Amino acid sequence: MFKTREEYRKYHREWKRKKREDEDFREKERVNNRKYREKNKNKIKEIQRLADKKRKKKHLNKIQARKAVNQAIKSKKMERGKCVKCGVKNAEGHHEDYSKPLKVIWFCGMHHRLIHRKNWGIQELEIKTK
Repeated sequence: MFKTREEYRKYHREWKRKKREDEDFREKERVNNRKYREKNKNKIKEIQRLADKKRKKKHLNKIQARKAVNQAIKSKKMERGKCVKCGVKNAEGHHEDYSKPLKVIWFCGMHHRLIHRKNWGIQELEIKTK
């Protein structure tokens, strides 16, 4: 039916787009997904537990750095800063180097997402760090 894998992918994407617009299909999908989740609760929990364990092992340095910042904020050794780009209060901490957990640059959610999603560095946002 399809000569190449790309033809199939194109067909399948179009099929999915049409089905998403069909409210009856979407409702059937919701019902089927709900039934599957209810029937396989333990299986899903186990898959999530293993994924969490794998993620923690892979990103241990990130987790430790976040914990260090959160503990420093709770113990009043560190204060949440303002976004260095736009000045919004209660910004999110960004680590350039996880081996220095308390050295963070503060960004609002929007600017923090820009750095991570676009793979931008600090230079692209034209930010002067201390």
